[in-house]
Amino acid sequence: MDDVAQQTEETLRNIEALVGGDNLRRHGVAGAGYDVKDLDQVKVYVRDAEHLPVVRSICESTLPADMDISYFNVAVCRPDLLVEIEGVCR
Repeated sequence: MDDVAQQTEETLRNIEALVGGDNLRRHGVAGAGYDVKDLDQVKVYVRDAEHLPVVRSICESTLPADMDISYFNVAVCRPDLLVEIEGVCR
């Protein structure tokens, strides 16, 4: 998938699934789970500078306005990825 918008949206859905209650319970973590909007801190890594506005727009429309989000124009770990997102729930 070489569409940065699709990769960004898919990455946010994947994070949602990872922190969700079903996945956490499956791995022995008690509690209700989280929503992607519950993240406290997010780092967004974008391979190509020209994609930053698209990625920022998607993240800002999906995540709360007061969320601590940092954007970085850097090489990402896999050559097929245009964007990587990591977040922390406390």
